[in-house]
Amino acid sequence: MSAATQRSAGVISRFFFHSAYPTLKLGSQRPLKEDDLPELGKLESPRHNRLKIEKVWAEEVKSGRMNLGRALLADFITSTWKAQLLAFINFLARIGQAYALGLLMEEFGRYDSNAASMSEKVVDAKMAYIYAGLLTVCGLIAFPSKQHCFYHSYCKGLQLKVGLIATIYHKTLRLPSIGVDVSNGHITNLASNDVERFQLTSVWAVFIIAGPIASVLILIVGIIVTGPAFAVGFSLMILLLPIQIYAGRKFAQYRSRVAALTDSRVGLVSQTVLGNRVMKFNGWEDSFREKIAHQREQEVNVLYRASIYRAFNEALFYFTSLLVSVITFTIDVLANGRVLSPKTVFTAITLFNMLQYIL
Repeated sequence: MSAATQRSAGVISRFFFHSAYPTLKLGSQRPLKEDDLPELGKLESPRHNRLKIEKVWAEEVKSGRMNLGRALLADFITSTWKAQLLAFINFLARIGQAYALGLLMEEFGRYDSNAASMSEKVVDAKMAYIYAGLLTVCGLIAFPSKQHCFYHSYCKGLQLKVGLIATIYHKTLRLPSIGVDVSNGHITNLASNDVERFQLTSVWAVFIIAGPIASVLILIVGIIVTGPAFAVGFSLMILLLPIQIYAGRKFAQYRSRVAALTDSRVGLVSQTVLGNRVMKFNGWEDSFREKIAHQREQEVNVLYRASIYRAFNEALFYFTSLLVSVITFTIDVLANGRVLSPKTVFTAITLFNMLQYIL
């Protein structure tokens, strides 16, 4: 399904992404051919996105800052306002879900099978149905808003990827054949690995504005439901954030080193393939094999170190919400001397998971 097909579809079809169904159905019956795919719209064409990238860069040069990353980020924020609005709606719906879940659990805790009158049971059941309905409505809002938010941000990331690749090759065709120290491996790595990160990052970059606002709302709701102890857990989660940022930066540094080593290895392999006759004529096969193996060994070592930081970061990500929840509930019990209620536990855990997802 192309974005142009989605935009030209009806309201209901766009809401359920039904425009992709004919292509998916045809693909389930036989292998798809190029003619089976819908035509690309203007916004998805390489020429349009290349010109957009060049325009953004020209405006950045005029401003005197000369920072491509800053220019692309500014363009991303201004052109994905729909996705940011959907992200904010999704956060509001999920916060409502957390609050409704806590109220529903509280009603289950209040329900007394030994109550003297049936009216008490009926009243509790009615409130439970109301909270369950609120939980369902919030879920019906949260699910499609999330999918459409990711769809818009992914389309923008794909446009950035197509535009950057087209710009790279357009620039390559205009470079002189001599006097330029640019290897084929470097260009290939730029067009395949580095540009791919723009598409992957764009899915989560949409939370740059909606994330902080949602975090403040989570803090307010958490304090209302749980009490001041929630603020302690919130602060602890914020304090753990620099550790995750440090691990992420170290991972990025090692990934940069991996990219440089990959450029060198791909360039060496390209030289080997292009000059294979000269290599065989002079008996340099073993020498080139050793150089390529040594280059690959260095690349694997750096990848191993990068994987350590990535594993640490992901382990901290999944462990933080559990640690913060335990500390928060412990402080709440010791400070207030009260028994934890289902409303407090379910709401706090849900809000902490949301906060971890945002951060």
